[in-house]
Amino acid sequence: MRSIIIPQIEYLLKRTNIKGKFLYLTSRKTFTLGLATAVKSIFSMADEFFSTTDYKYMLTYKFSQDHLEIFFSKIRQRFGNNNSPNALELQTALKQIL
Repeated sequence: MRSIIIPQIEYLLKRTNIKGKFLYLTSRKTFTLGLATAVKSIFSMADEFFSTTDYKYMLTYKFSQDHLEIFFSKIRQRFGNNNSPNALELQTALKQIL
């Protein structure tokens, strides 16, 4: 898989706009840099993970931000219309959830 994806990322990083400027250096750099960083990070974590454990696969969807967003939505639900709890309310909600 790495032999397929890394060349695609390298190709993406070599792309330029009509003025010859690399896309990752323009104002439209978010996608290019985000994808390249995410892919290289996952491969780096996988190398470390597989070299130190006996696992044969890694669930990359667990690295998504969705789990954290679901957790915070549960905290906000506890306060009804108040979606910005203060420190004490947050502490109470964390104790109830955890």
